[in-house]
Amino acid sequence: MTAPADLGGPVVTADVDAPSTAPPVAAGVSRRRAALALARFEAVRMVRHPVMVAAVLLYLGPWVWQRVKPGADHYPVLHADLVTLQMAAMLVLGGAALVVANLAVLREHRHR
Repeated sequence: MTAPADLGGPVVTADVDAPSTAPPVAAGVSRRRAALALARFEAVRMVRHPVMVAAVLLYLGPWVWQRVKPGADHYPVLHADLVTLQMAAMLVLGGAALVVANLAVLREHRHR
């Protein structure tokens, strides 16, 4: 087998000692920017996760249904029922946030 230089073509080599044209960046700034970029990426993934979408739909569902159902009483007298419903929905939404955050943290171990 012959080397490419034996074929008579030009030999291209990389210039290792060439000065960098980009200005140097402080280590703290680049780490902070990298951490913020990673946090932004993970936040978008968490919001778009199917568990989170289902929890938001379950959270908003009772209020939407109460507003659109025919003959609805838009000004209920019993506020305790609404508070109970709101607390149950908040538990569902909080639980979904915990599950999605756990999946995000353990992604490295699952995918190696």
